[in-house]
Amino acid sequence: MNNNLLPIHHFDTITDAAIYKSVLEEHGIEAIIFDENTSTVYPIFAQAFGGIRLMVKEQDFEKAKEILEKFDFPSQEGK
Repeated sequence: MNNNLLPIHHFDTITDAAIYKSVLEEHGIEAIIFDENTSTVYPIFAQAFGGIRLMVKEQDFEKAKEILEKFDFPSQEGK
């Protein structure tokens, strides 16, 4: 089974990332928030490395994208 992580969405604040993470986990999809500390401590550099990233396993990516779109959270894949 492939456990590669893919970014499903990027955020400027940890609060927004936590909301999306919660929605995915309520639907049984494990989600991990990356770079929240760096973005909080060094906000001026946040966009240089993509901001706060919400990651999901590759095998869950399509299902996660569908779930977020139902909640009017468009995915930002490829950004």
